[in-house]
Amino acid sequence: MGKTFGQIDTQLESELTRFGHSSKRTGNRLVVYPALSYGFERSWGFVRPKLGWHYTRYDLDSSAGQAGKQLQRSLPVFSLDSGLYFDRQTSLFGESMQQTLEPRLYYVRIPAKDQSQLPNFDTSENDF
Repeated sequence: MGKTFGQIDTQLESELTRFGHSSKRTGNRLVVYPALSYGFERSWGFVRPKLGWHYTRYDLDSSAGQAGKQLQRSLPVFSLDSGLYFDRQTSLFGESMQQTLEPRLYYVRIPAKDQSQLPNFDTSENDF
């Protein structure tokens, strides 16, 4: 979900998931990711900085003698997407055409944080 105000784009992604298993830990996970970005667009290229906050909360059920508990993680996310446009007229087999080269640079910064205490619900054993 997102909305644009002039050149500022707002974005909100969210997800609530229930994880259940007969022999493993069960619980709920809430993910919320609001973000703001600003687009500098020109005929020769673009620069799009984006700043967001990735929040995750786990509500784990009690099981096998372990008490239920709540865990959470909060991480700032910064990205910078940029690119240039190079166009030229050319011909191939007598046909006139436009050749375009669009190099792009994408940078993302998410600080490192110990997540070893968080459950790993999204993986499974490899099958053959």
